[in-house]
Amino acid sequence: ELRKRKTSSPDHSPTREEIPEDAPKVKPVALDNNASFFARFLHWLWLPEDASYLGLFRIGWGVIMAYEIWAHVRRNFRMTLIHFYSNKFGFHSKYYLFDWVKVMPFAYMQIFMLVAFLSAVGITIGYKYRLSCVIFFFSISYIFLLDTAHYL
Repeated sequence: ELRKRKTSSPDHSPTREEIPEDAPKVKPVALDNNASFFARFLHWLWLPEDASYLGLFRIGWGVIMAYEIWAHVRRNFRMTLIHFYSNKFGFHSKYYLFDWVKVMPFAYMQIFMLVAFLSAVGITIGYKYRLSCVIFFFSISYIFLLDTAHYL
């Protein structure tokens, strides 16, 4: 019998202390040889897997994105000035239906780039990961929507 849960949350998973020693162990279900391709594929998708690779991907992605934003920040935001404020043709090509996205004043853009850089560092180290991802998503989306000719 499971001990009484300490929380009243319906989505609470039992901890190791709450699971009795004689509880049955969960084993993956074996498929027969006559299972369909789709059933075998679904079975393969749900097999237990080590999540450390996902952590390595998160760290790698965060480092690359932090470097890309740092390219704008270093040397006193010179790359930002070149791409968004000193266009020799006098216009920026926009994505269809996103011509309403305008370049913010340079002082705000500096703060914006620093926030984007800090969110990329947050992704790298895992600090407030979900918030860092949301902030970085909106910041990188804004940078991409400013000009179709600008790629990171």
